Amino acid sequence: MSTAAMRTAPIDPLEIGVRRIRRVEPPDVPYPAARAVIGDGDPVLLVDALELAEWPGWRATGAQHLLAPVDVLRRSDGHDAVISDLREPCTRTVGVRDEADAGWMRGEAVTCVVSMLRGLSEAVARGLDGDESIGDWWITVDGRPVFAFSHDASHGHPISPQTCDLLKRIQLACDDRVIVRIIDDALDAAEHPAVLVRRAEEIEAALFEAAAPQPIEASAVKRPTARAARSIDVAEQTDGGTIARIRDAIERHVDARVGETVSGVLRSIVARRERVKRPPDPRAEPEKKHHGRVLAIGLAAASAVLVAGMLWPAGEGSTAETPPDPPRTATPTPSPHTASEPTPTVAATDPVAAASVVLDEWASCGAECDAAQGIERAGAVAAAEPSIDVVDDYGEVVLFIVRAEGESDQLLVLERSGDRWRIRDVFDAP
Repeated sequence: MSTAAMRTAPIDPLEIGVRRIRRVEPPDVPYPAARAVIGDGDPVLLVDALELAEWPGWRATGAQHLLAPVDVLRRSDGHDAVISDLREPCTRTVGVRDEADAGWMRGEAVTCVVSMLRGLSEAVARGLDGDESIGDWWITVDGRPVFAFSHDASHGHPISPQTCDLLKRIQLACDDRVIVRIIDDALDAAEHPAVLVRRAEEIEAALFEAAAPQPIEASAVKRPTARAARSIDVAEQTDGGTIARIRDAIERHVDARVGETVSGVLRSIVARRERVKRPPDPRAEPEKKHHGRVLAIGLAAASAVLVAGMLWPAGEGSTAETPPDPPRTATPTPSPHTASEPTPTVAATDPVAAASVVLDEWASCGAECDAAQGIERAGAVAAAEPSIDVVDDYGEVVLFIVRAEGESDQLLVLERSGDRWRIRDVFDAP
């Protein structure tokens, strides 16, 4: 029925308060439906119940991540199943990002993995995970995945193999090492129902620790930071992989403010190196030596959108579990002190002291933390008494340079979260 026909059709007293907007058809939606608004609510899809006679979705009522009717609307000539409105298939979302090499924000990846594992768990609990119950993952209008079972056998896939396929594609497009590692566990759970039942809560907790979930952006939305970074050509103008690593990192993220900051810094680095190559102008005033600071600013800005790593309390008053040992004395900054000096309380506002405690705790848990977090403890950060200096403090993210005699200097990035500090990444200093 056309939109005009719907407007001129006789008023059905059973549908007072229902405003049918237009007809929609596959592949834009999983079933032929009318997009409508009921009362003052959000748009929904109204699907003729006869179309869904053998639909497995009837058995998914009450599930949060399986598409199921939220109500049934009576018409004078039949009934409509009321289901949540949908934006696009997950395969389209993933495909567009793969083609554009746009990547995923950490929170989006967490939303996908958690929703898909929960949907799979709900399907297993209802006996809807067999080969006969096929369908596809879709994104709702509010940006979360739900599995829509097919109303016929003409298209779709069983939920478990399609979940695994999408998780693998998200994993390949994600540059967050912690989330990539957790998706390995999620894949194992998705392939083995017994593992899913046993480890679902553990995997979710690890994901929520890595990043807060956030709605998935539509595939048609432009991601300016990722694209803008492509105009910065520094790969051939550097003598190492550090700048290239920054460039590659910002290409994958969508925070426009951070992207602009990093882009400007990279241009400054290249321009500064070009000036260093030229003979100095004797008439010019001496240039301040802060090359390392400029480079470090770029690293800090890029790391502001990188993976979350280990997390420890930074001082007293934390509600989280605290390490069994008391906080150690802050590692000396350029002004030396002796071992006899009293151990200070590590406050969340003292970045150097917090960094010292975090490095001490990292040392105490050894290789177990290395393997769990995917960050290698080597160089200056692994030294017994490193020197720690703040390069730049961005509020929630602080960049340090860590030095130790006989070891390579390293750039350490910590994230401040209340009175807790999180290792974001460790780089070799240029």
